[in-house]
Amino acid sequence: MADSGDVEDHQLLLPAPHNAFAVTKTASSNTAHPGDTVKYTLKVVNTGNLDYTADKPASLTDDLSQVLDDARFNNDATEGATLTGSTLSWSGPLAVGETVTITYTVTVNDPATGDKTLTNVVIPDQQTGGGCEAEAECKTTTTVTPPVITPPPVTPPAVTPPMKPGGPKTTDQPQPPEKSQGPTSTLAHTGLDAAGIGGITGIALATILLGGILLLRRHKTR
Repeated sequence: MADSGDVEDHQLLLPAPHNAFAVTKTASSNTAHPGDTVKYTLKVVNTGNLDYTADKPASLTDDLSQVLDDARFNNDATEGATLTGSTLSWSGPLAVGETVTITYTVTVNDPATGDKTLTNVVIPDQQTGGGCEAEAECKTTTTVTPPVITPPPVTPPAVTPPMKPGGPKTTDQPQPPEKSQGPTSTLAHTGLDAAGIGGITGIALATILLGGILLLRRHKTR
């Protein structure tokens, strides 16, 4: 017969129902130039075991007082967040384990104004169970820096190498103008030149001489 023993009862402890949500905040850049746009992102996660409802919503505020002295709000907040004065506010239902992501942007003034530092702090509503994942994760700082201006490249002037000592000196000698060659053409002679006159005179003398010889022969034959 088996021995009978005491049965030990273990009590199962369940966590008490409670609301809780955690917030983290990031900025798109730690530095910005005048005219740049900075994007902020808020992530809200329901870490409790009860849903937040429209009647009992999760809520937070985001202090932009140290941002708007250096930048302008672009009226582009998501998830129904609204800006009143320098405070951005959000509230809404949030189921257990659900994450809501809120984004908005600001544009840095150009020229730069304010203290050149965009310091942004989000404050979860602690009365409804809100808190930060870590204190540092609810604050961002972006420093405004002047733009880096790159000067245009400078092309050095061309340098003529110096003449070697003792070398021949070359100078540009003026060239005589070329003689223009006029059009050549053969023109008809309209009179007798010296050669022509000489030729005619020789023929005439030869004719006279020949005539004299013929006369002498005639006289001899008679």
